[in-house]
Amino acid sequence: MTSSLGPKPPLVQINSLTLSNFTVSNTKLAAQWVANISVYNPNVAMELSLERIESMIFYKENDALAITSVDGFDLEVKEGKNLKMKFATSGYEGDQPIVEYPVLRDIEDAKKNGMVRFSIRLSIWTTYKAKYCFAWRRRFLVNPYCLGLNVRVLAGNGSLINNIGGENSFCDVVVRLSDS
Repeated sequence: MTSSLGPKPPLVQINSLTLSNFTVSNTKLAAQWVANISVYNPNVAMELSLERIESMIFYKENDALAITSVDGFDLEVKEGKNLKMKFATSGYEGDQPIVEYPVLRDIEDAKKNGMVRFSIRLSIWTTYKAKYCFAWRRRFLVNPYCLGLNVRVLAGNGSLINNIGGENSFCDVVVRLSDS
């Protein structure tokens, strides 16, 4: 009984990822990414309150390129919502990651070949609330990892190449108990 009613992590799926104004030089990277992401609450007895959502886009899996955040929202049992995350960097913002020369060179080579691999990592501060038991409430940090997002690039613009068979990209989700 506990396993069917206990907290399950939300399902997170990348529906689309587009790239525009993508330029790379020896000293900076400038780009705008827009990710459309679906978040679904698979729980039958737990409501989710996604209180704070922060995200980073990476080149491959380890090199941070841009940071963004969006407003949180609530998910009832078996409810899903779409969110749009916009990442932008001109290479000069103080609040964005610094991209080192070797990474810029690697990105430029990938761009010339017409396909660049990105990843998105989210940090979602989430409160699980038992729908039928008002006393149970617990905070978790939910970390979806959306790896291996191949974007076909042409003339500084691009879009996600779906997986084989046209499937959207599901993300691996790690859930940790939150102290705050």
